[in-house]
Formats: sequence, C-alpha cells, structure tokens
Amino acid sequence: MPDAKPFAEQVEGPVKATGSLSQTPDGWRIRTDATGPYDLTAAVEGLVSPAIDIRFDLSVPDLPPLAPQVRGPLKATGTLRQTDAGFVVDTEATGPYGAKALVAGLATGPDMSLNFNLSVPNVNPLLPGVNGPLSANGKVYQTPEGLAVDTQASGPYSARATVTGVVTGANAAVDYTLAMPNLAAIVPQLNGPLDVDGSARRQGGAWQINTAARGPGGTQASVSGQVAENGTLNLDIAGTAPLGLSKPFIEPRSLQGQARFDLTVNGPRAVFCLWPDHDNGRDLERAKPAHRA
Repeated sequence: MPDAKPFAEQVEGPVKATGSLSQTPDGWRIRTDATGPYDLTAAVEGLVSPAIDIRFDLSVPDLPPLAPQVRGPLKATGTLRQTDAGFVVDTEATGPYGAKALVAGLATGPDMSLNFNLSVPNVNPLLPGVNGPLSANGKVYQTPEGLAVDTQASGPYSARATVTGVVTGANAAVDYTLAMPNLAAIVPQLNGPLDVDGSARRQGGAWQINTAARGPGGTQASVSGQVAENGTLNLDIAGTAPLGLSKPFIEPRSLQGQARFDLTVNGPRAVFCLWPDHDNGRDLERAKPAHRA
C-alpha cells in the first residue's frame, strides 16, 4: 500500500506485509512480517482459527511523529488468545526514557480484568523541574456499574497515591489519597508532610467532591461541592493555617497567630492573565480574578 492515509487520516506512509497462511491439524496458522509508516516493524505468528492464539512483536524506532513531545523508541511483545470469556492479552513494552509497562489479563467481555505495572526511572524528561522515579500498579476491571480501577502509585520525593472505585457510568464513585513526606521537596520554604484524601461521586451532570488536606505546621483544609462536566464550579473551601508559615516568604518581616479561611467558589472556570504595562515601559504581573471569594 503506497500510503496508509486513505485508511487512517492521521498516518502517512507506505505499508508492506509479507507472510504465509497454512492449514495445520490445529487450525489455520499465519506468519507475517510487516513494515509501516515511521519505520514501524511488526511480526505476527500463530493460529487464527478456530480461535486466535498469536504472538506479536512491534517496534517504532522514534516516537515524535506519533507523539511530538516524546523522543525515543517503543517496543512491545506479547500474546493474544481468544477464549470463551473473551480475549486474553499478556504484553510487555519498553519506551522512551527507560519506561517499562506490563499488561496482562482478560481484555474484553463482561468479566474484563487487566492487571498493569508501569515504571519510569526519572520523570524529569516528561516533567521538567521534577526529579525521581514513578511507578504504578493495579488493575482495571468491569463491574455492573461501569469500569473500575484499583491503583497504587509512588512518585518523586517519596510521594504515594491511591485511586480506587468506578470511573465510568451514572453511578461513578472514586476514592483517592495522596501522601508526601516533606512538601519542601517542591516548595523549599515549607517543611513538613502533606496528606490528602477524598472522594468524587457522579451526581447527574456533575461530580460531588469531598477532600481533606493536612499540611505543614498543622495546616488543615477541606474542599466540598460540585464540579460540573462543563467546568462550572460550586465549591466551599475552609481551613486553618499558622501565619508563621509565611516567614520564609516575607523575611525579615514575620507574622504570628492562626489564619482561618472560609471561601466559596461559584461560577465558570477562568484563567489568570499576564500582560505588559506599555504605559510605564515595563512588564507587570496582573491577575484577573477567576471567581469571587
């Protein structure tokens, strides 16, 4: 095929495949080697009838044509088997920046259940300014209410997070946690742990959010309310924070005592804007408020 674009608009380049198809006592067996756009190579070998049972090998030497922000090769090998319950996959992949992924389990049908394991030695190439490894493992599975996840992750600066619950459907409900032993890793002026836990539950066309956070120096905050699917917010934010935490930001001045805040955010999302002050010939940082508090 001179160009794949007529069949896949986002893909440009030739496709070529050669191989053999033969009948055996076990069924029809195929063996194919293929090349495609962006120097993609693929090999498939195994049975295609009476049930699919194949092994595949796929590689792309460099990903920028497919993902401009990511540089490096992608390789994946694994098996695909057809069973009475659905298709079973067992796949191992390696990607740019030393990334590795494993996916195994039942990929289709009402009892779909996939286990996964993902790791990146250092997220810095993807998140400039952040250094450290990322790993995540868990499973994605089908329930009568919708697609569910049960995931645990660890990230840079010894951060840990969990996400569990149903993420699709009218009754979606997710619980989440985040823990960081020392916030100073990302905000040098603030020393101490950060812990966040909460839930998000679908209610009609919105998500009901309930989140509690505990930070350095006894800081506490709670966020509750709704986030509509169109981005409209209706949230109450309340908490306390020791004013002494401001010292690193305002030295040599200092504040003592306890700050209490009780805010309401109600309305569509908006962005903060920066623009130059042409009258004075210098750049000023001005913020356009997103909401009233």
